[in-house]
Order: sequence, then structure tokens, then C-alpha cells
Amino acid sequence: MINIVTRVSKWITIAYIPIVRKLQEPAADDRGRVRRCGVLQRVLYAAFREFESCSHIGMNVQYKGRTLKVFGRVLCYICDRPEERAVLALKAGQCEYPCSTCMVPLTDAGAAVAVTASDRVPIDALPNQLEAAEHLQRSRMRPRRVALEAIGSMTSFVPALAGMAGLATEPFLLYKMIGFDILHVRT
Repeated sequence: MINIVTRVSKWITIAYIPIVRKLQEPAADDRGRVRRCGVLQRVLYAAFREFESCSHIGMNVQYKGRTLKVFGRVLCYICDRPEERAVLALKAGQCEYPCSTCMVPLTDAGAAVAVTASDRVPIDALPNQLEAAEHLQRSRMRPRRVALEAIGSMTSFVPALAGMAGLATEPFLLYKMIGFDILHVRT
């Protein structure tokens, strides 16, 4: 983060995410994944809820004797592949659409036709994700929830960062705000 007044850049810890282990229960892997995803999205929401509202209504900042209204945006979120999928509430594997930025089917991934795949559109995906999250929260209509998850290879949690203004609209699309940490990328 770069301080706009002092021009000093430094890392700031926003939140700590607890470790959630799976329990010894039926379908422990799936239930553990659901718990971890829920905790992650809640922590992200708690950390960014005031920032999210400021992205919509703005906030006043004093700068050189003037009061400026600023609107926060997340322009780039640096992460590795598993973290990207978790933050965007997408399935980590064993899904029909493995790419976070486009809707290329798993059968076409890596083929020449994958270049022409349509982009993921958050505005189209979020209503299904909201409905699936509601079914999960109320423990109802499991077949419908599973079908909704399969449509976009998403989990039944709404990404906390989907509430940020400017990310679900051009040019700052929710699925295009991800940047990869070069320390985790290998050729």
C-alpha cells in the first residue's frame, strides 16, 4: 500500500484468517471445504466492509488543506492460483469450467478453441451464486444448489469482493482483478 500523503509504501496486515480443519464426519472433505470457504468470505467481508461502502458513496479525505471525496477500488489482487479460486468463490478442481477469467469447458482447455471462449461475466454469475448461497444457508433444495454450482463452476458463497464498486463493471471486472505472484509462477 502506498500512502498518498507521505509517498511511503509498506505492507499493512488487514486481517488474519483462521485455519479450519476437517472433522471426522461423513463427507468430511466437502464439509471442511464449505467451512473454509465460508470463513474466508466472512473474514474478507469483515476486513473490507467499510472500504466497500466507501467505494459506492465515497469518503472525505483531507489533503493539503483541501477536502477531497475519494472512491476506493481494488485494481489488482496479487495471489497464487488456489488463493485466487478461493477469493472468487470458484471451485478449485473437478469442475466443468476451470478458468477463472473465461468460460472454456474443461474438455477444450489447452486446445486452440479455448482462445475464443467467452469471458466470465460477474453480473451473470452473481444471481446464481446468491441463490445457491441462500439454499446452502437454509439447508434446502440441494439438487438445485448443486445444479447452480455446476453452471459456472462456483461455490455456494458470494465473493466478498463482489460488493466493491467498479469491480463488476467495465473496466474493473471482478474476475480480471487477479494478478499472479511471480514467486509462485513456474515455466
